[in-house]
Parts: sequence; structure tokens; C-alpha cells
Amino acid sequence: MNCLKSAAGGRNHREKRRRNYGQMRSFIDFFFLWALGMVLASFGTALSQGREVPAQETLQKPSFPQWLKDAKFGILVCWGPYSVPAFDNEWYFRNMYLEDHPVYQHHREKYGDPSVFGYKDFFPLFRAEYFNAEEWAALMSEAGARFGGLVAEHADGFSMWASRINRWNAMDLGPRRNIAAELSAAMQKRGLRVVLSFHHASNLQDGFPAKEGWDTADPQYADLYGKFLDPVVGYERWLVKVQEAVQTCRPNQIVFESGLDGIPDAYKRRMAAFVSSQQGQFGQSIIVAGLPQDFPAGAGMPILEPARVQAIQTFLWLALDSIGANSRCFTESLQLKSAQELIYELIDVLSKNGVLLLTISPRADGTIPSDQQQILSEIGQWLRVNGAAVYSTRPWEFYGEDGLTSGSDERAPVLRFAADDRALYVIAFGWPQSPLRPQSLQVRASDSRSKVTLLGLSDALPFRVDRNHRLAMDVPDLAPSQRPCSYAYVFKLEGFDIQADPFYGPDALVLEAAAALLEGERLHRREHGGLNWIIWEDPQEKIHWLVHIRKPGRYAVRLEGSAAIGPVSLMVSCGSEKLRFGFPRTDDWEDLRFVEAGTIRFQRSGVYHLTLQTQDLKNWRPVNLCRIRLALQ
Repeated sequence: MNCLKSAAGGRNHREKRRRNYGQMRSFIDFFFLWALGMVLASFGTALSQGREVPAQETLQKPSFPQWLKDAKFGILVCWGPYSVPAFDNEWYFRNMYLEDHPVYQHHREKYGDPSVFGYKDFFPLFRAEYFNAEEWAALMSEAGARFGGLVAEHADGFSMWASRINRWNAMDLGPRRNIAAELSAAMQKRGLRVVLSFHHASNLQDGFPAKEGWDTADPQYADLYGKFLDPVVGYERWLVKVQEAVQTCRPNQIVFESGLDGIPDAYKRRMAAFVSSQQGQFGQSIIVAGLPQDFPAGAGMPILEPARVQAIQTFLWLALDSIGANSRCFTESLQLKSAQELIYELIDVLSKNGVLLLTISPRADGTIPSDQQQILSEIGQWLRVNGAAVYSTRPWEFYGEDGLTSGSDERAPVLRFAADDRALYVIAFGWPQSPLRPQSLQVRASDSRSKVTLLGLSDALPFRVDRNHRLAMDVPDLAPSQRPCSYAYVFKLEGFDIQADPFYGPDALVLEAAAALLEGERLHRREHGGLNWIIWEDPQEKIHWLVHIRKPGRYAVRLEGSAAIGPVSLMVSCGSEKLRFGFPRTDDWEDLRFVEAGTIRFQRSGVYHLTLQTQDLKNWRPVNLCRIRLALQ
């Protein structure tokens, strides 16, 4: 009987605790809604009401300001209480509650169980005692950044500005300073544009596991860990935090890095209306950036992963990357990317119509480690020499060349292109061998005003244009210490009439000698000068390729080869289509000549059989064939 009473008493006690917990959570939600109303009232009608406008007023098909198109490079600071443990990565605040995660075990060993030491207990340890906004802004400027800022709030619920809606903020806890406002003011004083980044939408998506005894399950911390019974409370707080930060820091750009897909469209529209209203007050536009799936198609500035961008985009896009390879915030095991890697990434991004925002990782005390400063210094040194090819440039017709095979024994260097109203910039990754021959450029005309220079050197470089309209630039023989910079070298082309060779375009196809099917006993392949050639001596023999056409349409056909003994008449056939053309005599067997044969129409996608043969057996001359190229018209 006593046992039964005891068990019943235990159940009643637990039920009472659950009722009390629910009542407390309901009271807290009510309190937060009341506080939201007070804050909104203090901001005024622009904040509390906002014009109920379509999201596209601010987001759809945005008109990007000139400064952003010209800037190309910015620096973002990833810093907060999650920098205190300096372990694993910036998601420590979530991972410390995942019992199967290595961070959980580390946290228990160093700080104790989450029931003893929760994430909130890092806040007093985040003192930022050496934070100096002026020094940070100076470092960004010297690194060549044209805009910068910090993660205003990560998904940890801690605001880096003096928030009135969020008691967990840098003014009331930890540093007890308005970090975001100080840094924004220091950057604006130096003429840098300001960006604020937000992850706080993810805070509302139940990212913190709750277990009895942990602070994540304690209703008095529900506002920190995003545990709201009424989701409206969380959405309203999300919106007001953005509004607070914007009015506090007056940014030129706000970036939503994660979690925005969990915010209802009505709140996104209110955010867009607010941003639009602030543009009039600030006298400047505020660009909103986010993941493509988080906004309507074509809305805002999309964040894309640089490695996945394989072509020039028709819209301006944002590339987010970090100076750290294994974490965006500082950790004791932070592995840094090299200045060379980051410079290459910046060049690649701008050549494809992107803007790079690079994250750096200060220690919790506000110091930026010397190794990170050294990397930023190297980037700045490179930009001081080569900034003309970066700032204010636009993508050219092609973004560049990915190590295309040249006619030498070495592979051609990786190249990227950028242009302005005066010049085309050819940027080589690494010091190229001489002569430098960009494969995808066609020089239609040049004269006495045509000039090639290497940025950082004053003297013009010798150049020549061959009969295939290819440009060859003589690269000076300089020791590394004599070169104007490190890592990447910019050749400035002025006074040329240059167009992109369509046979190197994104829809072009290459039928290499190595892929051909040889019909005949005397036909054979030979490698010479870094190229694979088909030696074709018998006019009775034929050469075949299987061509995979992905985009139907009319394709121009070009042969690349040599005919040192004399001209020859050839025919390319594919189904009922036949191209008859002459291949001219070349100076010697190494004189690679380009001959356009005409066009062939491919009616639908699929695999086609293409044949090359002679059309005049009596007047045959041997041919060395390198490849056939097809270019979609």
C-alpha cells in the first residue's frame, strides 16, 4: 500500500512539475510578447507596422549599387561567446549538448556536464578585453577589403549589439560594450562599407537538445535557446533583432547565412519593408543576401559556393569563405588557408561576377592572431600591386582557362580574365613560362597603340600575333625576388581588338586525337610538343569520333592540324550532312593551323557519328591532325 502511495505520489509530483513548467513557459511567452510591444513602440511606426509590401520591393531583381559591384572583397569577423572554448568550430554551443558528439565529451571533461556548466556560463568569460575597433578596421583596410563587419548574431542567441529585445547581448553581459556599433563606426570612419551577418533564424529551429537538468530545458532560459511555446514570439523577436541591428549599425548589406527557410514569408516581407524604409533614412540602399532557396527566384543577392560556380553568372553573387579550413571561429586547432589559396579564390570569384566575403577568427579576448594578420597582409600587398585588375572590373566574355594544353611540353597555366573600359586583364596563377599564349583569345586587330604590360613593372612586354589570331606575350625571366608580387601575375592588354574564341566557350566540344577511332592500318598516333597527333598518310583511310551532343543546334566545325607537303581537300560528314573544305599548306609539321570547315546542325541531343575523310584521292597530301572543335552558334 505504501509502495502504491509512493508511486502515485511520484506521478503526481511529476505531473505537477509539468503543469508548472507549462504555466511558466506560457507566462514567459506572454512576457516576451509584452516586451516586444514595448520595444516596437519605442522604435516607432516604421518598425512596428512596416508597409505591407511585396518582398520584391527590396529583394526581387535587386539593383546592386556601384560600390558593391566595384568592391570585390570584404572581411567578416566570426566572434562571440563560442570563441571562448576555442574548440572544434563555431557550432560549439549546439554540439556541446549532442551526447554522441566529440564536443560533448570535451565539454564534460573540461567544464563539466551541461547540467553544471551550460552555454550561458561562457558569457561572463567572453570579456573581449583587447578588442579595439579601430585596429580591426585598419587591418581590414590594409588587407584591401572595401567592406566588412561581423556576425551580429549567430544561432547561439547572443547579440553583439546593445539589444533592447534580447537580454543576452554584448552590452549587458561579457564585454559590456556595443561591439557591433563600435566596429561599424570605425569602418565607416575609414570609408569602408558595413555588412552584418545573421544566423539567428536557426536559433528557432530546435537546435538545442533539451534534457532534464540542462539549462536548455529550463524555461527561464527559453529566450536564449529558442524554446518558445508560441512560435509567433520567436518570429517577432527574429524580426526585431534585425531591425535593432540595422538601426544601430546602419549597414550597407545584411547577410542571412542559415535558417531563413524556417521563417514564414510574412516576416520576410516585413523585413523587406523595414529595410526599404531605412534606405530613405540612411540615404543609401541596403543589400540583402541569402541562400537561393530562402528567397523567391531572382530575389536578393544569392550566396553561392565558389567551388560549384563553373561559369560566369548573369547576376552579382556573394561567395562566403573562411580563413580557417576547419572552423570559422578561433579554435586552438585552427588550420589556416594560405594567402595564395585565398588570392586564387578571390580572382576566380570576381572572374565569374562574384564578390568574396572572407571570415576571420579573433580570439575571445579580441586579439587577432599574428598568423591570420600575416595572411591578410599578404593579400593586401598583392592587391596594392594588382588592384586595377580587381576593383571596378567586370567579367569578360569567358571567365578564363583551366590549364588548357598549349603547344609546348608544359601545360598552360590557369588563367582568369577581368576587364574594364580600358583594358583586358589576363591573370596567371603562378609565374608563367614564356611566351604566354592564352588559348581562348582571338586578336582581330592590333596596331602601334597596342600594348602589353605586367602590373607592377613599368616596361611594356614584347608580343606578337600569329596567323591563327593568337597572342603570344614574352614573359621576362625574373627571379622570384625580382617579380612585382607573389602567387598570381596580371598582364594588362590595351589597344587590341580582342574577342573570345567561340571554340573555347562553355558549349564547345573538343574531339581529341586520342579519342578518335582509326580506320586503316597506316593511321597512327604520335605525341609531340605536348600534343597528341594523328599521322594520316593514306587517303583511303578514315577517322571517326562519337560525339555526345547535349544542346541541339548548329555547330561550327574547326580542324586543328598541319599539312607541310601541300594543301589537301577534306570532308567532314555526320549523317546526311557533309562539309567539304580545303586545308592549306603549312610551313612545317609543327605549324599548327586552324581551319573552319563550316557548320553542322544536330537536330536533337544524343550521340552522333562524325567521320573525317579525303574528298580528292588523286591530289592527296598527308595530314597531321591534332583535334576537331565544335562551337554552338
